[in-house]
Amino acid sequence: MLSLLVLSILTLVGSGLLASRDASPWPWRWAWGWLLVQTSISLTAGLLWLVGAPLHWALLVPLLMLVVARLWRRPEAVPLPSSKATADPWLRLAVLLFGLWAVLSAWSTLDLGWDGMAIWGLKGRTLAATDGYPLLHPLARSSHPEYPLHLPLLAAVIAQWTGGWQDRLLPLLTAFDVTALGLLLCHSLEQRRAARWARRCLVIAFLVAPILWRELTLGKADLNVALCLAAALAGLEAWLRQGRGGDLRLAAVAVGLGAWSKQEGMVYGVIFCLLVCLLTPRHRYRQLPPALLLAVAIPLPWHVCRWLLAIPTEPFAVGETLYQRAPIIFETMARTMARPDLWGLLWWLAIPAALWLAVRWTRHHWRGLTAQQPIEPDIALSALFLLAGLGFVVTAYLTSPYNVVWHLHTSLDRLLLQLMPATVLVAHGALQRLDPLEGGCP
Repeated sequence: MLSLLVLSILTLVGSGLLASRDASPWPWRWAWGWLLVQTSISLTAGLLWLVGAPLHWALLVPLLMLVVARLWRRPEAVPLPSSKATADPWLRLAVLLFGLWAVLSAWSTLDLGWDGMAIWGLKGRTLAATDGYPLLHPLARSSHPEYPLHLPLLAAVIAQWTGGWQDRLLPLLTAFDVTALGLLLCHSLEQRRAARWARRCLVIAFLVAPILWRELTLGKADLNVALCLAAALAGLEAWLRQGRGGDLRLAAVAVGLGAWSKQEGMVYGVIFCLLVCLLTPRHRYRQLPPALLLAVAIPLPWHVCRWLLAIPTEPFAVGETLYQRAPIIFETMARTMARPDLWGLLWWLAIPAALWLAVRWTRHHWRGLTAQQPIEPDIALSALFLLAGLGFVVTAYLTSPYNVVWHLHTSLDRLLLQLMPATVLVAHGALQRLDPLEGGCP
């Protein structure tokens, strides 16, 4: 129970960090607050680990940040929209109920999955007990020492404050990630022009997807990456639409945390930076370098440390088997994404929508063709990101040195899960463009 109390307090502290946006909707503050709190704790814990200080000191950092945020209030020039006409109280309530369900499911978890025990749980438990983790130890070599330590450090700090390690802590963190993710999607769709039925159906379809509840209690980091990618897309979309520098910086923090959470987050970070440069209007380019540097600065210390310790990453193998692997990869991906017992109908909606939006935007942007309703950059963003992410997944399997059938069986679901929130944004963007009234009834 103490773990749940600490996590709830941290979420409240996080919502108070955004002092310059007190008038912003509470789903936005809670989702971003939780993301900022966990970022500050794990990064501080990583620094404390390097200097040999106790990790539990890191939990004081969000409190110090709250004090600074309250003392130094600098409102943005453009306030965040908070119109009652766009708010959807019933959807917000539904998200909170699903969040409560997620917390209860995590609390009742008796054991973790293999990755939760042998990788994330092993590292978190060791860090909580010893304030360190022997990356060069033979046992560490068998538990993927190249994986970033965001989740183990975050869990270890909380475990030290709650009296010791408990396996249910990892699922509890995932439950808070799922709740923040639902609130973030809810807020993002509230800011768009579209009928309530569309955003309600898509967010609920995401929250009831069987894959979400299967992975919730396994103790992995994939749903944390999904939250980071959704937050990066939401922040960048707001930046493209309204031009607030704060949204761009928040998006950079989110994508940086994704790279500090799992290895594949580095690739998503590269995709994010490319899309920022591609979609941002030229007159705003001068605001890009600080944000892009921020996105790189969050995961960079870990990868420098890994390089200095000669800890290798996953190997690659480009050879004659590429043409043999490709049909297997595409067939397996298509068959997996088409399974309603795992994903519902989200991929059925998202893939055609992403292709349609990307083609429409490309024709208008690159060929100069006149269109009655050109695809705005903020709507094209999620489609381009989703297609690029799927391209990365295909490339990863094409260049994998392992048996491709085995590799797809063991990892495809979790890679698609990371991109799954983007399917909601893509499908909603397509519905918004198809609405003849550009938003329909509220």
